[in-house]
Amino acid sequence: MKKLSKLCYLMLIALLSSCGGDNAVSSSVSSITIDETGANDSVMIIGADNECEILASPSWMDAAVINDTVITYNVSENKDSIIKEGCLLVQCGDTCMMIPVMQGITPSYLMITDKEVKMDREGDTVRVAVVTDGGKVNIESMPEVKSSINGNYLTIISEKNDGKQITGEIKLTSGKLSETIKVTISGDVCPTCNSTGYVKCPKCKGQGNTFSMSIQGIIGCKTCGGKGTSTRAGDFGYRNGTGKVPCPTCKGKK
Repeated sequence: MKKLSKLCYLMLIALLSSCGGDNAVSSSVSSITIDETGANDSVMIIGADNECEILASPSWMDAAVINDTVITYNVSENKDSIIKEGCLLVQCGDTCMMIPVMQGITPSYLMITDKEVKMDREGDTVRVAVVTDGGKVNIESMPEVKSSINGNYLTIISEKNDGKQITGEIKLTSGKLSETIKVTISGDVCPTCNSTGYVKCPKCKGQGNTFSMSIQGIIGCKTCGGKGTSTRAGDFGYRNGTGKVPCPTCKGKK
């Protein structure tokens, strides 16, 4: 849970003496995070039977209620060098609720603890620490996983993978800064050999032999089991290779 600022906490304590809290009343977001460029957006109040009104808002935010239960807000660019924090206090009938608000600054750094993560094929959850001195961190995620940021951690969740190994990327951006995380989800099917256990021999390109002008003959590829040299395939001691070698990914275990 996001910690409340001291100011929000004190204001909430004061308001609780004059209005109650109803768990049935909530907002469409648990908090409002705005980047340094500002924002013009809205929040829905859910479960309110009465007209809502704003009791308090940060001095740097213009907020208003329209259509009884829709809060619109406008925040200008943050030209200060500090992150702005505050809270939006709303009353709906006898019920009060609070929405923490934060506006970031132009970030000077964006750091992550892991630039590559591997996830189990049975389904997995991985957390990566994300540290920045700015505000909101945006996520561009590969479709095979669900990614979200809570506090200083990026949580990556994958479902069971019954197919081939999946590889993709998650890109994080904050202002003009960005970091990329390579994600590998193990699969039940080997992505290199399609679970056949073998791949084409890289030495003979799958032919089982190579040709030599110096001895005017063919050479059985030793890499894939061949031996000997011959101008005719039936010469004594000559054996053609299979043209296949064990898969380097699954080691022939499929």
